Amino acid sequence: MFFGAPKWSLQSAEENKSDMDDRLEKFYKETVPKKERDSISARNLTKTEQQKLIIDLGITNKEIKYVNDEDRRVNFILKRAKEKNVDLEKLIPKYETVKEIKTDQYKKLEKLTKNKQQEMLLDLGITNREIKNTTTEDARIKLIIKKLTDKYTPKQNTNK
Repeated sequence: MFFGAPKWSLQSAEENKSDMDDRLEKFYKETVPKKERDSISARNLTKTEQQKLIIDLGITNKEIKYVNDEDRRVNFILKRAKEKNVDLEKLIPKYETVKEIKTDQYKKLEKLTKNKQQEMLLDLGITNREIKNTTTEDARIKLIIKKLTDKYTPKQNTNK
């Protein structure tokens, strides 16, 4: 504090947000039991992230048949981590992948039917062969966005 001014008034918005996040994290760790925090973080992983973690925790071929739904995967992760004395709070962040944020443009294109997306690709000059290679909707949408940005991005003039 400087001359009696509150700390938040002297900090930037980013510093205030960071301080708030730190306080919330500390409060969460103090109030929620470790076992429950581990369970929550294991459930927040996607199926493929959970499967990678299970393999690294050492699953046998016999056991792999029985971890086919989320509850069983989470219970297996918790059980195996306890057996191996592994701290899941430190281990789980290594398995979390960054989720891609969908833009408004992506969401609009996602609402179009497959045929409309393919027509749009043809209008942008994509060949039928290239369109056939885009087997997923995500690939089609990303290709449309790429072509649209290429089309509307001004070219650098190299003649001086």
